[in-house]
Amino acid sequence: MSNVPKEMLLVCCERVGSVEPANYYCTMLEMVRGYLDGNIETTQYEEQLREMYGIYAYVGFTFDKLVQNIVRQVSCFYASLSVCLLREMYGIYAYFGFTCSRW
Repeated sequence: MSNVPKEMLLVCCERVGSVEPANYYCTMLEMVRGYLDGNIETTQYEEQLREMYGIYAYVGFTFDKLVQNIVRQVSCFYASLSVCLLREMYGIYAYFGFTCSRW
């Protein structure tokens, strides 16, 4: 999408409902927040993005999946008991200055 000139995108974009093409980005961010919070269903989210951006809507689809995967991985990482123990041990060693200088 970054390779497409802005003027061409505005010419290709049509007005969707009450949303002007100049406000598509702000609307998309609000939709992403609503989708990640669970206020918008997947089909509604994807359909509205397709109506606004056409074939370039795949960026919005992949973005939300990327955020969901990152959140899932981070929560698994911090939920692990061994990781909590390692973080606590590192904090103790760092406090007393016993960190490894090789890394």
